[in-house]
Amino acid sequence: MPQRVHRFLFAVLMIYFLMPSGAQSQSIGGGIVGRVKDQRGDSVPAALVQLVNTSTGQIRAVSTDNEGRYEAREVSPGIYNLTVLKGGFNTAKVSDVRLSVTQVVHVAEITLTVAPVGNETIEVRAAEIAMIETNSPALSTAFSQKQIRELPLLTRDINSLALLAPGVFSVRTFSFASTLVPFAVNGSRGRENSFIIDSVDNNEPLFGGAATQFTNTDLFAEYRIITNQYKAEFGRNSGSVVNLITERGGNQWHGSAFWFAQRDPLNATNRVERAAGLDRPAPFAENVLGASLGGPMQHESTWVFLTYQWDGARNDLSPLYPQVATLPTVRGLNALSRQPLTQTLSALLNDPTVGRLPLVAAPCFSFFAGLPANNPCTISGPPNNGITVGGTPIEFGSFLVSRAGIFDVRDHQTSFRVDHRLTEKDDLYGRYLFDDLRTPRTVGAAPLEVGFFDPGLMPSYHELFLQRTQNAGLFWTHAWPRALHELRGSYTRISSQLGALGVSGNAQETLPSVTVSDTFATSPAPGGTPAGTSAFLAAFPAAGNVFTMGRDTRPSRINSNLYQVQENISISRGRHSIKFGANLVRTLSNIRDIPSNLGEYFFAASASSGFQNFANNAPTFALQRFGNFGGRGGEELPLRQFSQFYFFEDDIRIAGSFTLNLGLRYENYGQPINRIAELNPNFGSQIQRDNKDFGPRVGFALGLGSRTVVRGGYGIYYNPTASSPISYTVTTLGCCKLPAA
Repeated sequence: MPQRVHRFLFAVLMIYFLMPSGAQSQSIGGGIVGRVKDQRGDSVPAALVQLVNTSTGQIRAVSTDNEGRYEAREVSPGIYNLTVLKGGFNTAKVSDVRLSVTQVVHVAEITLTVAPVGNETIEVRAAEIAMIETNSPALSTAFSQKQIRELPLLTRDINSLALLAPGVFSVRTFSFASTLVPFAVNGSRGRENSFIIDSVDNNEPLFGGAATQFTNTDLFAEYRIITNQYKAEFGRNSGSVVNLITERGGNQWHGSAFWFAQRDPLNATNRVERAAGLDRPAPFAENVLGASLGGPMQHESTWVFLTYQWDGARNDLSPLYPQVATLPTVRGLNALSRQPLTQTLSALLNDPTVGRLPLVAAPCFSFFAGLPANNPCTISGPPNNGITVGGTPIEFGSFLVSRAGIFDVRDHQTSFRVDHRLTEKDDLYGRYLFDDLRTPRTVGAAPLEVGFFDPGLMPSYHELFLQRTQNAGLFWTHAWPRALHELRGSYTRISSQLGALGVSGNAQETLPSVTVSDTFATSPAPGGTPAGTSAFLAAFPAAGNVFTMGRDTRPSRINSNLYQVQENISISRGRHSIKFGANLVRTLSNIRDIPSNLGEYFFAASASSGFQNFANNAPTFALQRFGNFGGRGGEELPLRQFSQFYFFEDDIRIAGSFTLNLGLRYENYGQPINRIAELNPNFGSQIQRDNKDFGPRVGFALGLGSRTVVRGGYGIYYNPTASSPISYTVTTLGCCKLPAA
């Protein structure tokens, strides 16, 4: 491709992204370096060194300099055979040189022997590689494909591998947005880690952490975490840098199929289960099924690799978290159906739990002595505790909801990657990643509702969390004998919803929270005793007294779109390995997360009973919050951010075992919170960009043999402003009012 085409393409991308409105510029490639000499120990200049990927047959060619040194940078991880050719010498071949993510492999000196005229031979030698990387100041830990697939990861979360690296500890139990932030490094916050897949960003823009939580270990070829002193090409956060590379096809068709299963008989009882009186673990079953396939679409020029995984887990925690619902009995439902239906009564009768639970024979609590064997556990006392509608008695009961503690998780993951060799110097590949997750937020009611106020929420309105993540990328490289040009573009979309997603869309968007308080069912049911009823009602405050339909909040929605473009150039010249580049990121996020935007309606006893007020649609008290700012904007907050990053670095070989790294990085982050200032006149002045975020990097590596290296360095690192507090600000700045009854 002509040089002017390169410049034109890059200029177009720059213009597109440089619009008013984080991420980093980095690489997953490694390097192979060494020296070629003759039998007398003299350097062999201008020798051709070919690196042949054993899987795909792709060739990368470099030449030796005047000192006989060769250096191939930004080489894709894999296994390579090295071939050294020079006129008048026998050809030397070094087999099976394994290259990891960002690793620089030092190959032992290769000696070329003089070949008799017309009788050149090929001399094959075993690879002699240093045990540790001796020319980088960065401290990192790598895991090969074999380790990724075979190490016992109970949750199959590949980021659990990071916990095996020094200085890394788990923060899942106390970290903000813990599902996205699995660990912290060297005392930094968990959300200050940077996650990369195939050189492009995999960071959740609002909460931090990895945007996609892939658990299919067949998808990845290598995992590396850099925990200290990373170079200028890496940035965005001050914690660790996690590098992941996806598997690619080869010249041979290969694949896998797997089934991973977990069952409760293999588990031990925990403290919660023992405290609940269980003598065995709660029922649990998980099945993870998947397959992968890779191979050549066209031999030695086009390769494909694809994967699919389905994860289904069910944990029945009903014995640990029982739920009671107060509903009309069958007689009560029949009596209500003959009444003139108001808007509130219609909503009650249309609720899935109300129409199903009283009709199903199910057991009541077995560990409360004095309760009946089957539902209802308690009922209205004569004459129905005064619960009437239009003078007609309405019988209620309290019901144990069977299997209310079912915790179902469903996750679909798939990937598709195509690599294509355009020319001997140009490579192009694209890949697509997809993850679709559905999981309950909690078992039963939310923790605050259980701990402080039990509203008797209907099971149909439990909260579900849905998230779909997609990432598409296109990558192109052009190689010269001593230089490499990389151009990458990617698009990521993260869509999530949280709310009562198990009911109809109309109910999600229009039905407010309705809480009715009355003495519905506080008397013994047939087969029960007063003592058993009293113990039961004391254990479940809402039972027989309160029921709640609907949610006070519409389901929250967060949609983020990230557009990213990178360009890097690497040059090897003498003792210098120079690399510089730019990374531009445009982030578009839309948030709808306003508590109480549907409102809460409370019906309690006044001149009429609480349920009579409910039937008459006469609330005692109501509260509603509106999510706009002083009448500006709507319920959805659009956040816009443009970030740009530039770097320059140079690895200088001072001596054979001493390498000095010098670099400078510039980072410029957007201020998405300014969007609130545009909508709310009381916010104050906008926050200006910090245009002085320069981060110098200085590091060294001194090799003391093949097993020991001394590293050191200094650097300044920056973290972007977390957008999660902005989301919280949105949920608290709305104005509230009481709707008219």
